[in-house]
Amino acid sequence: MMLPDDLTPEQFSKKPAVLKALNNPRSPNSVLNYMCGCDINNPIDRKSLFYDETVEPLLGIWFRSGTALDDICKPFSSVIRELKADPQTLVEDKWFTIEGQVARVILADQLSRSCFRGTAEAFSFDYIGRELVRDLVSKEKVEQTLKLPPALLYLLPWALAHSEEIIDLIRACEIIDMAISCGAHAVKLQTYSPETITMDMRTSEFMIKEGLWKGQSLYELYESAFMPWDWHKPLFEYAKKKNMTIFSSPFDNSAVDLLEDLNAPAYKIASFEAVDIPLIKYVAKTGKPMIISTGMANEDEIEEAINAAKEGGCKDLAILHCVSGYPAPMTDYNLNTLVDMKERFKLVTGLSDHTVENTTALGAVALGATITAATSSVPNLKSFPR
Repeated sequence: MMLPDDLTPEQFSKKPAVLKALNNPRSPNSVLNYMCGCDINNPIDRKSLFYDETVEPLLGIWFRSGTALDDICKPFSSVIRELKADPQTLVEDKWFTIEGQVARVILADQLSRSCFRGTAEAFSFDYIGRELVRDLVSKEKVEQTLKLPPALLYLLPWALAHSEEIIDLIRACEIIDMAISCGAHAVKLQTYSPETITMDMRTSEFMIKEGLWKGQSLYELYESAFMPWDWHKPLFEYAKKKNMTIFSSPFDNSAVDLLEDLNAPAYKIASFEAVDIPLIKYVAKTGKPMIISTGMANEDEIEEAINAAKEGGCKDLAILHCVSGYPAPMTDYNLNTLVDMKERFKLVTGLSDHTVENTTALGAVALGATITAATSSVPNLKSFPR
């Protein structure tokens, strides 16, 4: 099952699997079939959920449809409310399988927002979604969870967004453990707050006009996504105990200062900051190794960033080919660019991979990439090239 790139909410709502799901909403399979627009028990349909060609149009439906599907998904309203029933009413075994738990996450974290939009009830199920995701990535279940199609896995982290609870700091430590068990050499954070990189304004210049976060202001996006700064120290200490390298991408000088206090061993400049020459020079002054992602830079801007790093005192510099999309379609990665960058700039060169598969990373390694950084390839982390 391949979906058209320009799939509309109206087309989606008329798909046979969606219509069938709406007629029997009190079933985990119906929840999953509705979200994916197909029969996930059909081997061909299920296999398609592993590929960008299916995931990309679904992302558009999930995150860019606005209120278009609110009325259509109303049959799930009563099922969502059953999540809070006391005594519990969703007691059938099918709700407690791995896929049954994912279906409950979707009810609590995604469909609740559509079914109850504009009311406090829309967000009142968030704690249920968070608890379910924590259980799905527990040591006992994580291997089974990671076997799910990427299209379903992509929805799980959203249930943990906006949370600053201490239990989520514990979960962050467990994610470090997962990275270690999968063979990763390092864990990278991002260090910023909305106040340090933008202003709380909704004028045109500060609004996101396309992509997953269309309609949000930059401040709203960063406020929902940033990691609390007081988490850095315990995470650095935990990684050190586990002999795992941990570093971060700073987005302004104050972030660099925080990371220097924690003795960060290296720094990564994010693609959007590759043209922030003062920041690059400030990082270079630390004398630490630096990695620069180039997803938003042209040839001249890459060269300017490299020169700024060297002039600032950086002795160990690497650059990464990147496509700045979340997730980024595999077809947008022209890996010949990586080869050209390596020959042109004579630096350690690698790939910052934002795709939902690991095919791009494998191809990059075959072409000489010596660093591969995975952003959204969690479903295939165990086979990710090291």
